[in-house]
Amino acid sequence: MANNTNSIMGEGKTVRYHRHSSPVIIIGQRVFPHCAALVTNVLLVLTWINWLTSPPRTLSFLDLIIVTIGFLLINVTVMAVANTNPDIAVSEDGLAIRFYFKWLFVPWGDVISVTRTIASFGRKHLVRVKGLTILHILISFSQSGSIQPGFLISPSIDGYSDLMHTIREHMGERGLYK
Repeated sequence: MANNTNSIMGEGKTVRYHRHSSPVIIIGQRVFPHCAALVTNVLLVLTWINWLTSPPRTLSFLDLIIVTIGFLLINVTVMAVANTNPDIAVSEDGLAIRFYFKWLFVPWGDVISVTRTIASFGRKHLVRVKGLTILHILISFSQSGSIQPGFLISPSIDGYSDLMHTIREHMGERGLYK
């Protein structure tokens, strides 16, 4: 999928909403999770190399599998944190969210609901949609107990009020928002 929102959003006007860029948020939600995932991946590869090349194995194969699963769970957790509050782009065709380093497009017809989260403090909203990734299922489940994929919209995003108004308008057109 393209990195440019114009290629996935259609020809109309596209408005982008970016996460607030304070140093604490950048480090806590963008830099740290990616560094933590990189470190766990390096440790995992080194563990496998050590196991494969060392004749007196200190870890059994079962222990190695358990360590691998643990590292994978850490990776999934830190990547979910990094992608919890994505940058969002909105057009007449739908919305796109930034996932890792690419944009995922969601047509307005695939937006299921917008609810205030029960697990987060503040005015965060969970937008449940059809067809995102397993990480988005985990985000939605952690915030509402739903297995429907979703993403969070935080008040720290630039243009939060305008973004929520636009989403409510499109949901109201389909009779989903009263």
